[in-house]
Amino acid sequence: MMGLFPATEQGRLAIVKNAGFTRPELMVRFKWGIFLLLVMARVSGLFAAAPAGISDLTALTGSAEGEIILRWTAPGDDGTTGTVSTYAVRYATAEIKSGDFSASWVQVYSTAGWTNFVPAGEIEERILTGLGPRVTYYFAVKGENAAGEFGVWNSSSETAGLANSAGRALAGEISPAAVDIVSLQARWRQISLGWITPGDDATTGDIVGGSLIIKVSTTGPIVSEADWAKVSSVYPYTIFQSTTVAAGISVTRTLTGLTNGTTYYFAVRYQDERQNISPLSLTSPATCPYNLSPASFSLLSPADNLIVNTSSPTFAWEISEDSDSPFGDTVSYYLSYSTDSNFASIVTTTIITGVPAYIPGHYLLEDKTYYWKVVAVDLEKSQRLAANNPRRVKINVVNSAPTQFSLIGPATGQIVNTANPQLMWESAFDPDPGDVLTYQVFYSTDSQFCAYFSSAGISPTNFVTTSLGDNLTYYWKVKVSDGQLSNWSTTTGYFLVNYIPEPPNPFNLSLPLDTTRVMVTNVSFIWQPTSDPDPKETVSYALIYSNFANFVTSITISGLTQYATTVALTDNLWYYWKVRATGSDGQSRFSNQTFSFYLDTVKQLPPDFQLKFPTGSVIISNTLRPVFEWEKVVDVDPADVVQYEIMISEKSDFSGGQWVRVGTTNFYQPAENLLDETTYYWKVRAAGYSGPLAESPKVDDGYTNSSSGTFIVSLTNNPPQPFGLVSPSPDSLVLTKYPQFKWEKSLDTDPDASVTYNLQISTVSDFSVLFFSRENIAGEAYILTTPLKENATYYWRLIARDNKGALRQSNSSYRFYLPVVSILQQVSGVLGEFSSDRRDYQLIWQPVTRNTDGSIADDLLKYQIYRGFSLADLFKPESLLAETTETFYLDRNILGADLYYSLRAVDTSGVAGPYSIILRTQGNGAGYFYSEDKSVLLEIPAPVNELLNNPTAPYRLEIKSLNNSDEPNVLSAYEINLYDARSDALLSGFSFPAPLLLKFYYSQPISAVKKSVNSAPPTPGNLCFYWYNGKQFLRLGGKLDTDQQTISLAINRGGLYQLRAVSRSTNLSVSVNPRRVITPGIAPYEKFQIFVDNPRGETVRGKIFNLKGEKIAELKTLTDPTEETVLMEWNGVDSDGKAVSGGVYIYYVEAGQETKSGTVLVAR
Repeated sequence: MMGLFPATEQGRLAIVKNAGFTRPELMVRFKWGIFLLLVMARVSGLFAAAPAGISDLTALTGSAEGEIILRWTAPGDDGTTGTVSTYAVRYATAEIKSGDFSASWVQVYSTAGWTNFVPAGEIEERILTGLGPRVTYYFAVKGENAAGEFGVWNSSSETAGLANSAGRALAGEISPAAVDIVSLQARWRQISLGWITPGDDATTGDIVGGSLIIKVSTTGPIVSEADWAKVSSVYPYTIFQSTTVAAGISVTRTLTGLTNGTTYYFAVRYQDERQNISPLSLTSPATCPYNLSPASFSLLSPADNLIVNTSSPTFAWEISEDSDSPFGDTVSYYLSYSTDSNFASIVTTTIITGVPAYIPGHYLLEDKTYYWKVVAVDLEKSQRLAANNPRRVKINVVNSAPTQFSLIGPATGQIVNTANPQLMWESAFDPDPGDVLTYQVFYSTDSQFCAYFSSAGISPTNFVTTSLGDNLTYYWKVKVSDGQLSNWSTTTGYFLVNYIPEPPNPFNLSLPLDTTRVMVTNVSFIWQPTSDPDPKETVSYALIYSNFANFVTSITISGLTQYATTVALTDNLWYYWKVRATGSDGQSRFSNQTFSFYLDTVKQLPPDFQLKFPTGSVIISNTLRPVFEWEKVVDVDPADVVQYEIMISEKSDFSGGQWVRVGTTNFYQPAENLLDETTYYWKVRAAGYSGPLAESPKVDDGYTNSSSGTFIVSLTNNPPQPFGLVSPSPDSLVLTKYPQFKWEKSLDTDPDASVTYNLQISTVSDFSVLFFSRENIAGEAYILTTPLKENATYYWRLIARDNKGALRQSNSSYRFYLPVVSILQQVSGVLGEFSSDRRDYQLIWQPVTRNTDGSIADDLLKYQIYRGFSLADLFKPESLLAETTETFYLDRNILGADLYYSLRAVDTSGVAGPYSIILRTQGNGAGYFYSEDKSVLLEIPAPVNELLNNPTAPYRLEIKSLNNSDEPNVLSAYEINLYDARSDALLSGFSFPAPLLLKFYYSQPISAVKKSVNSAPPTPGNLCFYWYNGKQFLRLGGKLDTDQQTISLAINRGGLYQLRAVSRSTNLSVSVNPRRVITPGIAPYEKFQIFVDNPRGETVRGKIFNLKGEKIAELKTLTDPTEETVLMEWNGVDSDGKAVSGGVYIYYVEAGQETKSGTVLVAR
């Protein structure tokens, strides 16, 4: 029961107020009474609520004439709940307010047939029919419940917040539907439109007594009422027709009188009998009337290039059809004719309509060619030229003779060089069109043509004659004919024939006569004159003279027109001469003879000459009848022959000597033997003779004498004297592959003797096999240029030889030993890679160019490639895989196996260099490097290995043993060095980009360690690494592996490392490297490093603090933080990667419960 009433006093007071009580005292007194009344009313149903008022009534125009659509939110039967029983609807032409609902001017709309009302809160929609068209109505609606109670009605103008202002609408009136133009067809000056007619009401019902309106625009589409209004109301822009038409039929209208080439836009609308006009279509189609040119046609007569014998020919052509003719278009013809083929001047044009033919009204000019054409033109001035325009017609009524013409060639007086010359002339002109001209050629050796040759009538203006006689003159002329009348060339020409070029006639030389002596230097040359048989040709001469009979070089004086000339020549020479006569045509003939003469103005002695052999006290040891030779000379007098005389004497002053006539030869051999072991003197003299014979008389007044020569006759030869070796001394040690050999001088007692030596070197004492031999050594020392092989014993000796072939061996042979003096460097830049299918493995490396001592390697022989299944396998003899002279090797068919490779360079002595860095096929780029004694191994991570073996900038590692310490606790010492493999420069202060693992195999050094008398041998447990930082040795510790008997340490710097036997720390300890001052970014102290001895295997951590106690950065751990020795570093930046400022910082290291700290200074 209590749920039926408001739960608060305020609620109960609200009920009282609604009951009409306004005085407060009455409210309180009344509250229990009203409470009972309400209970009774609630129980009995007497006080049910009326339907709620409607607040959102909306009226819309219906889809049919006289229809209105009303829409609102339904109230409830009981306020806003339930469903009403019906509605009361009122309408009027003015607004209906709350007090007007029952007014007399408000009409009642019957809702008797309304059913199926929607529940409260849903949208109720009802269609009202039968209302007057084009009338605006206002509506009011109330709900009614089953008790006959009505809801309230308030208009929006009365009560704020209501939406009933839309409760009015124009009663539906339907105009014809929009008209879409479905076809447009443009033609000549007209357009046809087609559409489907609408109905009186949209698309239904026939339009009776209505109107059709067509509007046309040339400015744009007509798709809005504004566009429609802008169109002119006169034809052809607006067409208005009364019409009665059925709905849905096809209608066509044609608009004429339009302008071709103009675009027209169209819109069509209908009005019904109530003036309801159809809406505009959303489209306004457009098109353009067009003109079609006249059709193609052809000229008929006269035929092209026809010659007519009338001055008024008839021009005729085909009719040109025009497709626009049915629409009013017509065609006219423009006939033009002219003597100008381009119709640029003197053009006659006539316009013809109707019959396609025309006869000129005047005479056309005689002997003229006329060009004519026809153009068809329609009313739009569109043209069509006849397909075969233009044509030609030639007017020829009276015949005329050809004109005279000129001869062209040969030119008058011309010499032709052929027996069949081509005669050419100008073309004659015949004014008569169509006449064919022929020519007849006449030619003769008689200028009067008493006898002549002629051609038949020919068309070309040239003619090749029959074979003409050589060296003759011919006359010629030409006649032209058109078949009726003829004419001659204006002149008669002549030409000379010379088709066989002939040289001048033979002729003879006159002076100087052949083989005579001329005693003056200005020599006059004279010959007979000659002529040329060819017509009109002149002759010129060329004198040719030379000092050689074959004229291999000569001088030519050409262009001579006379048959004599004088030339200045050089004395004491022979001259050969001839003359060449040349005609104008270039044909030449030499004189019948070639003459010679010599120019000798005065006699002279032969020139000086020298003795050749024997001279200079030469020793003749092979004959007692030597051959004497001297220079051969030529007498300056051309015709003279030089003959010689010789004198040989044992006296230097030649006293008592006799001259012996030798003749023209320049050598002499005595008929009798000379005396052995005797010194002789000899000389030669020369003079000019008239000939080479012994009886030829001498023509010179004296002799030319040579100097004297000296020689010794000695047929007995003694060998060189004994001599000894000097160095290398017996059983000496030679430390170079290019030693210097020295020996004593060997003397020779023979006159003018000289000695050379033959050095012999062998590896066997009997010299049966020679390693080196060099002959003809002058002097007593020789440095080898061919290197000796190292690690070998050699024997050496010399053999002395004099200039006569006598030999003397050195007193003894010496032995010396050459140890290994140079070892090729380690092979660097070693890279390896599997093939794509992992079947093969490719190795490449850089060539070795130096020895380990830095000297240039000049004896590289080959490279050895070693392969093993483990590191230990590599050093077994059977691990040698291959040898090559290349710097690459392909290991085939390993099928992806896990293998190790290393290389060694071998010199010509068979000495192999150190092993290269070891590559592992499945090592992910890591490498390994052993010391020479294999007691130290460096395990190289991939980044470092890639850096060391960079092919463009490789590096070379070296582990040098330094086991020479006198300290008893130093077991072994090694120096780790890095070199630039290209320059062999030792790099100092370097650090590796990642730590290397230094691994020491301690089994060997422990057994061989130096110890004091009372000291006990070291044990693995007390082994420790130390590193020299440039000032002191730092204790670094090391990780012990008793199974492999190794102690290892992660390092990132080279330098001197020692393995010592010491008591290992049982507590945490640190060593700072290299010092406590760092310069970030500046080598070699750009990083601060700490070696932590971590004997308990705790996890080592490190931090950097500033002096304020603020944490700056973490120490970077480069190795496993739980190893016995941990390497840590700091590069001078904070945790954010920013460089710290200069100053003092504190490092803090902790491992388990132990800590170590210290300071480091950052200098900037």
